[in-house]
Amino acid sequence: MTYTIDDFKQAKTGHGPVKEKPNKQACFQGAWYFKALSERAMWLGIEATVRLPEFFPDDDRKETITQNGKTITRYLDTPSVYFGGSADDETDIGFGYFRGLRNGGISDDKFTFRPFWRTIYKENGKEVNRYLGTPIEDTAHYYYPGDKVKVRLVSEKEDELSFSVELIEKTTIPRYAECRETIGETTDLLMRGIKAPGNQIGTSEYKFVHAIDQYHNE
Repeated sequence: MTYTIDDFKQAKTGHGPVKEKPNKQACFQGAWYFKALSERAMWLGIEATVRLPEFFPDDDRKETITQNGKTITRYLDTPSVYFGGSADDETDIGFGYFRGLRNGGISDDKFTFRPFWRTIYKENGKEVNRYLGTPIEDTAHYYYPGDKVKVRLVSEKEDELSFSVELIEKTTIPRYAECRETIGETTDLLMRGIKAPGNQIGTSEYKFVHAIDQYHNE
């Protein structure tokens, strides 16, 4: 069956307690997670309104590296805010806190949440783990700490997910408001055709995650 995002917007909603997941969830080693996970059912998707967080790094956790002949200091902790789910296999779809283009080049520091999608699926009997995202040159899809965004993750076609982001309130944090003034306005995002086998065919579960990963998986 084929749905549209408009069908999803008109779907019935329910209010009440969320059932707890009784089994312990496996997490990637060397990371911190806060994860809210749905029960497994015939879901069409998930919608949430999120205020993107401001990250205050630990000055005791940084290292000096050389990239493209340039020496830079980077923090070892990498925050992200993402959604996703699991039908046949896992998906992670949301925002990673990255460097960006600023003042005519790539910044040394991280200052923007950029969209990404990681999908796992089988192809020719082998597991494929793909990580993609909007390119660094796509400054129209830079989102910033303090931005309020509406996110939808919807299965419009079997074995696929669509990811949309709507900016509904701009950040007022001076540092990031200045970035937007300098770099340019943010436009809404719609990504279709993200490969996610099993969606609409069988049951699935959806999640919302705050995470902090480490470069060397401490």
